[in-house]
Amino acid sequence: MKKLLLSLAIFLTATLTAVAADKPIVWEERTLGKADAPITITEYASLGCSHCAHFHATTFPELKKNYIETGKAKFIFRDFSLDPLSLQAAQITRCLPEKQFFGFIGILFKNQAEWVNATGDITAVKKFATQAGMTEAAFKACLDNKALNDALLEKRLEASNTLKVESTPTFFINGEKMSGDMSFENFEKKLNAAAK
Repeated sequence: MKKLLLSLAIFLTATLTAVAADKPIVWEERTLGKADAPITITEYASLGCSHCAHFHATTFPELKKNYIETGKAKFIFRDFSLDPLSLQAAQITRCLPEKQFFGFIGILFKNQAEWVNATGDITAVKKFATQAGMTEAAFKACLDNKALNDALLEKRLEASNTLKVESTPTFFINGEKMSGDMSFENFEKKLNAAAK
């Protein structure tokens, strides 16, 4: 009996230690750039949105190079999923280490046609998540994370009700709202106006 109790105590201690070591996945802001940059750019995007993918392929690299990396602007990415598949993809991005977030959404935007049109379900994203180091168990656990799902939906509803976000991509530059995919030149005009 003592051996059984000792074994049980060791098992419970190991289990509790493992649970404590696992940081719960919750919604957190995802940003790039200096916290005190004079310009704040906030993007509301859906990972399955083709206009968002185009922005990230064309305008965002120039924006990153000329404004974010130079300290002129801070960039905030917020999910505004327009469909269940995009919502699930957003969950997966949040379960990867924070330092991988922007690289991973870049991969999803670049390969959007492959996973959006593939099977109609999230399994097509698993390949990219696996390449990023996520195990199958972690992938499933992420999708089963109701608190994270609820938080993403709550933030979407908040943007819709409070900020009147209705489509993607929608941007706010120092609080001024702009909607739609824009060229870098047009985006830069808005940034220069905000800097004055």
